[in-house]
Amino acid sequence: MHTNKRIGFTLAEVLITLMIIGVISSIVIPGLINNTKEGEYQAGAKKALAELNSATKVIMVNNGGEINFASDSTFRADYCSVMNCIKIDATATNIFGTTAPNLYKSTSTGAVATGYGVILNNGMYLDFDMLSTTCVNGSFSSTTCGRVDVDINGSKAPNMWGRDLYRFYVISKNKSGGAFQVVPAGMTGDASGTTCVAGTTSPGACTYRRIYTESMP
Repeated sequence: MHTNKRIGFTLAEVLITLMIIGVISSIVIPGLINNTKEGEYQAGAKKALAELNSATKVIMVNNGGEINFASDSTFRADYCSVMNCIKIDATATNIFGTTAPNLYKSTSTGAVATGYGVILNNGMYLDFDMLSTTCVNGSFSSTTCGRVDVDINGSKAPNMWGRDLYRFYVISKNKSGGAFQVVPAGMTGDASGTTCVAGTTSPGACTYRRIYTESMP
């Protein structure tokens, strides 16, 4: 008995299958890309905090427990003495450029302090701004000595607070100088703001949330 068996698919079936794959891809792939980017931002923020704290410990060992907060340049010099700074601005300038970066999920801009900038060999941009020679600035219960703004991927986009741009503070744990530690902006006790929302008036407020939580608003 002879029977006709169809082998393969018709053109219509192939086109329908491709259309279904295309629809699914358009839904799934953007989410995967976004999740990957969010993971990179979190990893970069954590790395920046870890490197700053590691450098702080070495500086204290080398300098008898002290960090020089006499000026932006001396503050930066202490960190560049133990970090791989491949470009150091000769004068006070904004290492991030003349255009202020965007606030988190907003087209509004949030200024970076005009301190003394450097570029590290890993591509990060850092801007050092001393706040108090005696560490009595009020950002964290009058124990804050200096501020460091970090762009984890340098000049690359998005140049946005809460994504690739973060703020950290060097604080004195004994409230009278010494026993220094680097903490992320936006944590409990930050007088400049702890709420991470789109367009927040505190540029660095999303730093703590990015590092210590699994999701961003």
